[in-house]
Amino acid sequence: MKTLIVITAAAMLLSGCSLFYDAPRIDADYGQAQAKTWERQVAITDYRYAGMTPEGLGGIPAEQIMKVYNQSFGEKPEKEEVFDLGITGGGSM
Repeated sequence: MKTLIVITAAAMLLSGCSLFYDAPRIDADYGQAQAKTWERQVAITDYRYAGMTPEGLGGIPAEQIMKVYNQSFGEKPEKEEVFDLGITGGGSM
């Protein structure tokens, strides 16, 4: 019985070591996706489009559109009619 316990404990300890085999590679790659995402979000001042003014909707009309958009979330939805066929699941045979 003691031999079985020792063998089981040794197997558990040795299997635990295999989990840390890839740790240096994982640690080296840690945070690279976040860094790439951050680089895509930061405006680079010497980029080719940095000095250009974007064309589109002006600030005053855009403000009114955003006001309507933001107020649309505060409105309660109207009551919807539900078409019920009277079929329910979970019945017994």
